Amino acid sequence: MDKTINNPLQAYRTVTDYRTGLGADGFALDYYNEVIEAVANGTIAVGDLLTLVVPALTTGLRVNKVASGGAGTFLGAFGVVGVCMDAATIGQPTSFCKYGYCLVNVGAGTAAAGDMAVTGATAGQADVIAAATGLAATTFAGNVVGTFLGAKNAANLAPVWVSRL
Repeated sequence: MDKTINNPLQAYRTVTDYRTGLGADGFALDYYNEVIEAVANGTIAVGDLLTLVVPALTTGLRVNKVASGGAGTFLGAFGVVGVCMDAATIGQPTSFCKYGYCLVNVGAGTAAAGDMAVTGATAGQADVIAAATGLAATTFAGNVVGTFLGAKNAANLAPVWVSRL
């Protein structure tokens, strides 16, 4: 007797912990997200907020870690393009999440489901604005990166739904 369990159309999923981004098999979860490939223009880590580097025809699309509060990007806080998915050093290929589920670096911040992720005071990190607090009048739309889906893990990475336009 064949004891194979069929899972047509992947109707049944096994998830060990959504906060790690890994399924029971140890591979990345298949959440919907838009991932774009680029070349690192500096040292970047998984979860860092990234910005575009001023494009040049000879170098192609390059990204770098966002400076404090979005400073130093050619578009300011609007220059945040997504969250790093693959660590890299200068000249190496990397990818970033432009939209959808990923893990973002929150450093010492404490995130909870429903809180907002905004460009941080520390380079590459997202700051947390509690859902109950809401945005201040001085926080403009370009600062908002997305919505947290839960608490951070031991590596200071918190699940977030990136919703930048």
